[in-house]
Amino acid sequence: MKKNQRLLFFSLSVLSSLLLSLAWPVSPLFPLIFIGFVPLLYINEQLGFERLKFWSFAGYTYSALLLFNACTTWWVWNSTPPGALFMLFANAALMLIPWLAYRITTYRMKMLWWSHFSIVPYFIAFEYWHLNWELSWPWLTLGNSAALFPEVVQWYEYSGVLGGSFWILISNVLVFLCYVYYKTNRTRFRSLCYVTFSVLLLPALYSYLRYLTYEEQGTGREIVVVQPNIDPYLQKYPGTKNFISYNEQYKRLQQLSEDAIGSNTDFVLWPETSFPDDIVEDSDTTKLFTDNALFSELIHFVNKHPTTAFVVGADSYGFFPSAKTEEGVAYPTQNPTVFYTPYNTGLFLEKGKAPIFYHKSKLVPGVEVLPYPEVLGFVTRGLGDMVVASVGRQKRRTPFKKMDSTSIAPIICYESIYGEFLGEYVMNGAGLIFIITNDAWWGNTPGHKQHFHYARLRAVEQRKCVARSANTGISGFINQRGDILAQSNYDEQLTMRHTLLYHPKPTLYTLTGDLSGPVALLASLVFLIFGFVGKKTHE
Repeated sequence: MKKNQRLLFFSLSVLSSLLLSLAWPVSPLFPLIFIGFVPLLYINEQLGFERLKFWSFAGYTYSALLLFNACTTWWVWNSTPPGALFMLFANAALMLIPWLAYRITTYRMKMLWWSHFSIVPYFIAFEYWHLNWELSWPWLTLGNSAALFPEVVQWYEYSGVLGGSFWILISNVLVFLCYVYYKTNRTRFRSLCYVTFSVLLLPALYSYLRYLTYEEQGTGREIVVVQPNIDPYLQKYPGTKNFISYNEQYKRLQQLSEDAIGSNTDFVLWPETSFPDDIVEDSDTTKLFTDNALFSELIHFVNKHPTTAFVVGADSYGFFPSAKTEEGVAYPTQNPTVFYTPYNTGLFLEKGKAPIFYHKSKLVPGVEVLPYPEVLGFVTRGLGDMVVASVGRQKRRTPFKKMDSTSIAPIICYESIYGEFLGEYVMNGAGLIFIITNDAWWGNTPGHKQHFHYARLRAVEQRKCVARSANTGISGFINQRGDILAQSNYDEQLTMRHTLLYHPKPTLYTLTGDLSGPVALLASLVFLIFGFVGKKTHE
């Protein structure tokens, strides 16, 4: 390969990463996503089919994907530098897999025009797999790129974000083929242009019409969200530089809530791990009150508001007589017959009812769970407290249910980027989505903004209103169309109150989930078969 050609291909890989990054939230340049992969498709074509040139294509493509990951998710560094480095390099490598399958397929099929469409099922199959395995990191699922513009993806109520990925990928291939036929066949070029513009515009036009005509459904529920603005690095925990005592933290949460609760308030949300003292779960609930003075104060506060239910983030522990439990592995204590499991917990409190605990189920790899401990256990042993072996996780999607039968989906932080997972709550009767999170770990970076806007896509997929309580920025409310009704700023202490519509009816996406994932897996198999048959046919 000539030096000038290598320089051109490297420049194109950088161009691809920049187009994709500029299209990603919170940039307003979303339309660039529809041409972001065209440079990589061009590199593949220029490498030709005389020789596979597998490693050349892998190098240029990996460079583009690594830079794309770095430009869009660099902020993970603020939370965990080792985890950020691992995430950037590993996720780019995983995203490379469908592109290598695409290279092999187009090579074996002699660059037949329709072989280029193989990247569509390959990449969607990868995204589906990445949503469902232990090292799941679906932050960069292509369909998430529309988060700032839910008005153009209202059809996510039928397909979920993988439908958006399909739209983006097939558009990239069509734009690339327009370029190819512009040089070789102007008649086909004109026909392809019509098809390309239709694929680009018709879904957006239908969506915008749906957006304008959609009428929200349901009955009103008044929600209060609390944003206490307590820095997890400097203020929250004993030993930190400006530690705020647990009692003062609790008083802040209580006072902020008290100032906002009205006679018609149905729910109050406190953010993830906001309750300042650990809670030991026990089937004998009286022990919860006697063993934890702040928890007793919280119960007293809840009882002062008999028509209001509270959703509170907390750290909790369960104790068991065995090392194996339903929700994960329990760890030994000094007593050989007692084992404990830590939880990232959502706590539901209402006067006259025993506390209900929800344990976060979708855990952040390397921070809350070590995937495949039988293989990767050496990481925990080697790095000590830098990597958590695991916290317990709940297997069932059980909504919190108020005494008036209002059911809500309790979503903790990272879980809000999983559409099919969230839909399981709706299938079980949830009519509102409550997200509690602590995005302060990432600092004032694009991370917390991306996370907030992804919730707008969940609102469209399920046609459910969203209330979001963050430790600091962004708390807010989102309606069933994905519109932001109100939002806070970063580094702001406040409460917000809004009436949201309660609507438990499921959408088509709720019922089918990420059906496009298995379909993509089947289509990928078909392309692979045709690829091997095609070599014999065209040689």
